[in-house]
Amino acid sequence: MRAEVAPLIELVEALAPAQKPALMTAAQLADELQVCSKTISRLVAEGMPFVAVVDSKRFQIGECLAWLRARGAR
Repeated sequence: MRAEVAPLIELVEALAPAQKPALMTAAQLADELQVCSKTISRLVAEGMPFVAVVDSKRFQIGECLAWLRARGAR
């Protein structure tokens, strides 16, 4: 898993100048990270940060990337 996360982080950071919403849905985050929505669900279960909005989860891309980086350093 760690080996596949690093290239994704680099890709998303390279695209940083593009406008991104402050809070993303799981589907938007999956699209941004180029993974399937099941991967997002698994990462949430493993502790990836999210913001609860009513009865759904929203994600801040910067926090998610920081979490993925820290997780990869373990």
